[in-house]
Amino acid sequence: NTVNPRDQMKSAMVDNTLGHTAPFSRITKDSGAAAVINGNFFAAYSSFKVPIGHVMVDGEFLYGNSGVSSLGITADGQLRIGRPALFTRIKSAGGTAWAAYEVNTASQTALGCTLYTPAYGKSVAIKADGSLLTVRDGVITEFRAVSAGTAAAIPAGGFVAFMGPQYTSAHYFRTPAVGTAVELEYYLHREDDEGFTLDGLESVISGAPRLVQDGVIVTTLEPGFTEARFTTSSTPRTAVGVNAQGKLLLVSVP
Repeated sequence: NTVNPRDQMKSAMVDNTLGHTAPFSRITKDSGAAAVINGNFFAAYSSFKVPIGHVMVDGEFLYGNSGVSSLGITADGQLRIGRPALFTRIKSAGGTAWAAYEVNTASQTALGCTLYTPAYGKSVAIKADGSLLTVRDGVITEFRAVSAGTAAAIPAGGFVAFMGPQYTSAHYFRTPAVGTAVELEYYLHREDDEGFTLDGLESVISGAPRLVQDGVIVTTLEPGFTEARFTTSSTPRTAVGVNAQGKLLLVSVP
């Protein structure tokens, strides 16, 4: 299918919740769309299904894992392609900010900070010792130490952020104060080589390996996508792209 960017285009995820699955036929029927294509490889062989690469739905990142080729669509139909390096600021009105490096991923490292929203589910398993910031309805309600092997509730009207011990011991770290009003702000921690920006975005999907760039066949493989299941196995494939006229191409090969 060839789609005019002025047509309404958007991304969607089953129940807007990670790990939820449904037959493609049901997803297609429920969407009411004229054309549908699946996006993002996902962890098909694990019990908890998570995508690979960024997923944004209605302006909210439901999953953020940098380094993978992504297609972005703005509210007015602009198309952007790149490998955006997404960070999220948990920002107070006073200017203090805490950077979350990923959104709803399994990563919980000593150096890092990972944001968990209701799209992850009602709770998150804590896999390492660290600290947990809890925000409800835009206000910090708790900041406490957590231990590996426990679970933390994710508030329906807010989020939590796991912070590793080296993250919280950095000289520039400011201890979050209960009662502080905060908001989330997405940003790129480095400029994208292809000019991908976040302003005005409504939808993002990801995928790999890259096939064509600027009209030239890509012969290199992206890190993490060198296995046969991504490259040489004979299996149904889908792809998205933009042609020279700026139209979106939705490709499905049985």
